[in-house]
Amino acid sequence: MKKKILIALVFSLLFTGCGKNDYSTTTETTTETTTQTTTEDIEEKDPSDISIFTKDIEIKYDKVFDKEGNFEENKDFLNYYGEDDKKLVTIPKDENIRIEFNQGLPKDENVNITKMYIKQNAKAGVPDIITEDMSVAINQNNDADFKHSYDDKDKYLMGIVYEFKIDLGYTYAKYSFYTKINNNATENKKPYVITGYLSSDEQKIYDNFKKDKNLDVFKDKEPKTMVKFYTQAIMEKEYDLAYNLFNGEMSKEDYLKALKSLSQASLDDYVINLKAAVDGQFKKDNEEKGYIEYEVTKNHTLALDMIKTDGVWKVTYVPMEITG
Repeated sequence: MKKKILIALVFSLLFTGCGKNDYSTTTETTTETTTQTTTEDIEEKDPSDISIFTKDIEIKYDKVFDKEGNFEENKDFLNYYGEDDKKLVTIPKDENIRIEFNQGLPKDENVNITKMYIKQNAKAGVPDIITEDMSVAINQNNDADFKHSYDDKDKYLMGIVYEFKIDLGYTYAKYSFYTKINNNATENKKPYVITGYLSSDEQKIYDNFKKDKNLDVFKDKEPKTMVKFYTQAIMEKEYDLAYNLFNGEMSKEDYLKALKSLSQASLDDYVINLKAAVDGQFKKDNEEKGYIEYEVTKNHTLALDMIKTDGVWKVTYVPMEITG
């Protein structure tokens, strides 16, 4: 008989597990940010067009081409540090930035980015430029995520420029975007929807559910796939939708109130655990009950209980912070 231990987490240990087989662990908080791109959009776009954004800001960029990929050093960014220049945005320290490529681009699994710190130099009369190279992995959705970080105590730091180039097959393209330290951020005019976590087929099912609120679309879906749908709703903060995929001892009113009260860091930890469960192994107790065994960190086994209701597998897990 399987050993089942119900996790009891206290308020100070946020979202470190759910269900059975609980051991102590810590997780790093990450912010997952994505935008929606339909197949039609991809077909209509110039293949070299990309999107660069944070959760709040859509970032403008410069783009130049060269067939051999031999680009001249870009000095133009030195002209972008006027107070009225609209190319400049301020991005909070340690904010995640996402580069969204069109499908099939770039050809490599990583994008090499040159990060240039622009520092004031009163004696020289022109800014100092300190470069740092970094390689960022491109995920299966053709997105590259990295953190915009800097020394916020450096009083000489004026801004940061990011540059990278990609192979388009027929030519090379170089992209540059410019950030300023201690300036007002530009509001993102583009509707911000967190997508990209689901596959294209799963996204269609999820969108239909959002539109019709009909749970029948989930009746043939496996438990781990249902966790993905639930996670998507949590990431989008569509808690009303998430409650329809939840089967726990909590009224809808209490559930919505509790989820809305969570800090972003706490919510991120919740999502981390849910995403880790999707990579786990489902074990069935009977036709209507089972659990997903998974690891958040190596050699730290947790489990997420699942219950089948009216033919649909649902999540039972909410953190103790919002149940206690």
